[in-house]
Amino acid sequence: MKKRPIILCSRACLGQDGIDRFVVNKAYAEAIRAAGGTLIMLTHPLGESDLATLFDDVDGILIPGGTDVDPELYHESLKKYAGTPDPERDATEIMMLAEAQKRKLPILAICRGFQMLNVYTGGSLYQDLKIERPESANHDFHEGFPRTHLAHPVSVENGTILKEMVGADTVEVNSLHHQGINVLGKGLIVSAKSPDGLVEGIELENYPFCVGVQWHPEELATNEPWSTLFRKFIESCGQ
Repeated sequence: MKKRPIILCSRACLGQDGIDRFVVNKAYAEAIRAAGGTLIMLTHPLGESDLATLFDDVDGILIPGGTDVDPELYHESLKKYAGTPDPERDATEIMMLAEAQKRKLPILAICRGFQMLNVYTGGSLYQDLKIERPESANHDFHEGFPRTHLAHPVSVENGTILKEMVGADTVEVNSLHHQGINVLGKGLIVSAKSPDGLVEGIELENYPFCVGVQWHPEELATNEPWSTLFRKFIESCGQ
């Protein structure tokens, strides 16, 4: 029987209702499972040797959505309109990205994960789009909308992995974020933009499979083209 690829995921939340918990949204696990993989969650940062040992059994990584990335990582102070940082999660994801990149493992980065990929490669973020980029359209549809709500289109760039999977010049996406890319990280290429010019998709140049998207395809993964995105990710992990 063929082995299902193992996808290592950082935990999405820490602490709920006054009780400390490690949490990852079920939609990620369901999307990975439907595509043929198995999702496991890494809760704490590991030492270099322990992480290397763990990665011997890992076929790809998923960096999911969640709270804001600590702005100290891109050399800014925390603004009052930004979320509370989670340094432990930041450290976990930086280590995961570094180890995955060293091994050329497939990387899928979603929403906060997309932002972390940009910061990891030396880029920066707008700490709040409405305040720091007032020309932006509304991108935060958390309140009053289902997570599957298609908020706006994105244009998809030719010659990218995303374009190969989407197969169209534009595609409608959901939108659940208040931050976004300001300065693009080194070695990244833009794969998608929203109508207001905000970067919504990124990829590592000259890398087998590294796709970052600002929206939440796991919430849309029962439909095309997002089922294809997860299937191609898992296929890449199985190679």
